[in-house]
Amino acid sequence: MLQSGCLEAYCSVNALLRDLNEQAGVELPYEDVWGSEVNAESLAKAAGLYQAGDPGVRKVMGEYIFNLCCGLFSIANLFDVRAIHIGGRIMALGEHFLDEVRKTLAEQFRFVKSGEVVIEQSHSGYETIRQAAVRTAMDLVFSSH
Repeated sequence: MLQSGCLEAYCSVNALLRDLNEQAGVELPYEDVWGSEVNAESLAKAAGLYQAGDPGVRKVMGEYIFNLCCGLFSIANLFDVRAIHIGGRIMALGEHFLDEVRKTLAEQFRFVKSGEVVIEQSHSGYETIRQAAVRTAMDLVFSSH
């Protein structure tokens, strides 16, 4: 199915919890609010179902991972990146989640510029990442070349 729209609409924790409720028949409370503790608790429950191999959850996760990979693929091709670090609450899904992201990218996408793109877990906190993004953007804007 062809989809368009903001990556946040398809790949946020809120979107994942909504899709799990609607498509996998699980009942995980969530709030459409960034940083919600309810979402963190529900994501931990979803992670348990995912890691246990629940078929409905695995199907939704496959779609979620594909949508995420579409975004990662676009970013990698636009900016010629060599590594992408994924972090935040979504990492409650564990290393298996990252393995599935890597597998999906390798099997279903072909990077134009980068060749292989390394996918790793980010261990930095939100504030560190925010500051690094701002510094990188400012370097690009104010560089002399």
